[in-house]
Amino acid sequence: EIMMPILDGLQEVHSKGFLHRDIKPQNIYVTSSGRPILLDFGAARQAMGERSRSLSVILTPGFSPYEQYHRRGEQGPWTDLYAIAATYYYLLAGAAPPDAPERVATDELVPLSTIVPGISPGLNAAIMQSLSLEAGARPQDVFMFRDLIKGNLPPTPAVATPPPLPAQPVPPISRPASAPVYAAPVPTPPSPTPHPYPPQAPPQYTPPPAYPRPA
Repeated sequence: EIMMPILDGLQEVHSKGFLHRDIKPQNIYVTSSGRPILLDFGAARQAMGERSRSLSVILTPGFSPYEQYHRRGEQGPWTDLYAIAATYYYLLAGAAPPDAPERVATDELVPLSTIVPGISPGLNAAIMQSLSLEAGARPQDVFMFRDLIKGNLPPTPAVATPPPLPAQPVPPISRPASAPVYAAPVPTPPSPTPHPYPPQAPPQYTPPPAYPRPA
């Protein structure tokens, strides 16, 4: 009863070329007559003014999809639908989904049907598919989100990531039994090269002859 009028308003916002980009429970006001109103369009006006440039980073942990954490993340109606689904999740489960960057590392999002067993299959499919980390796996507009709730569209099956293959040991290279084994030849040291000038014996000293002394 609360979220359906919010979907009507969001559909009108998207038809005018705007994105809200900050949908969360704190931005939904319920009047005294019970009418829910979506508040805080400051981020939507900024997105419209920066359509030709990179969008500023405006986010609320738990309610903002992963592409909203980057200036050049591809944002569109699917960005707001992630926040709509996170708000649904919060209202039904009592807690917001894990922050998107944490889910990229290790996705510990508990399926809503596990927490709320009585939830309708269509609503569970719409919420869980809209909480996909991949923008292309979410409903691309409010019409698709409504069709999922009504069961008019089959939910997109989650693609399981196959576990990594175990490392295969490399078999040792065995030599056939009949193969001869050759020993490497031992190199012969080279013979010494003779010196070009062989050493000679020093000349022997010969004393001079003795002369007779005069008288």
